[in-house]
Amino acid sequence: MKCISRGSAGAGAGSNGDSTRTEEIGTGGSIIQNFYKQLSALLEEHSTLAIATITAVTGSSPRHEAAKMIVLPDGTIHGAIGGGGLEQKVIEDALEMMKTGGSCSKIY
Repeated sequence: MKCISRGSAGAGAGSNGDSTRTEEIGTGGSIIQNFYKQLSALLEEHSTLAIATITAVTGSSPRHEAAKMIVLPDGTIHGAIGGGGLEQKVIEDALEMMKTGGSCSKIY
């Protein structure tokens, strides 16, 4: 997971445990093209965000390697990496990374 931060470090990242899902990324064009268009637009509006990416999958999974999700400091997400408890844990970790300005690679 990478945390992108512009402007002041540690810009308000807090969570009440709830996340807000936006529409799936994409409406025409390739999924990756739509992801980067969405990312570019979000960077115009937000100084800090995190990108979660599935880098490896073992066994069955609702999403494949390279699936991406953008997490904003208020817990709003764009895209999906699988849903459920896994996705919630990734959101929590993304919010923590935005607080510290770090990045991480985790096995869930």
